[in-house]
Amino acid sequence: MDVFVDNKYLLGISLFFFVFSLLGGFILGPSLYDFFNPVVDQMEGELSSGVISLTFQSIFLNNIFIVFRMFIFGIFLGFSVVLLVYNGFFLGYFLSSYGDFWRNVVFIVPHGIFELPSIVIATTSGLVLFKFVFRFVRDVRGGVGFGDSLERNYFILNQSLIILGVGCILMFIAGVVESYFTVPIANWVLGI
Repeated sequence: MDVFVDNKYLLGISLFFFVFSLLGGFILGPSLYDFFNPVVDQMEGELSSGVISLTFQSIFLNNIFIVFRMFIFGIFLGFSVVLLVYNGFFLGYFLSSYGDFWRNVVFIVPHGIFELPSIVIATTSGLVLFKFVFRFVRDVRGGVGFGDSLERNYFILNQSLIILGVGCILMFIAGVVESYFTVPIANWVLGI
């Protein structure tokens, strides 16, 4: 897709920050205990009390909310990268410090192959949205009329929406896999 080729640097930046934060969270896991363990405890409490249920609807709505937040926060000088880094550090922490590493991996991989690229792509859509806002404002401040600036930069806005759509599709697939297939696949793999 030309959309991803046109924004390969922003996609690369998103991927770099995710991998960097994932590795950072993994390496610094014990040091992050005070920061992330309350989040894990809260999630466990909400799961055991029934506040959160692992249904397709709850999983998808939670994940799609993250995708849209990453997109919208892109307006604020790429703040979506901060959300991506937080998620990367959290996942790295979880893998290194919480329970059995291989068991965690087995329970993350089936849906993670869709969910993790989705959040990287959602961050990229936010960065492309920031690029649109930056160029639009720059043109207007440079004397180009509002309508002309919008017309000149509309293709960037359109690209950000297409990238967001791809992220949403991947997150939908991740939600289906997580809801219906992750546990059976993980149990099967662990039973081997």
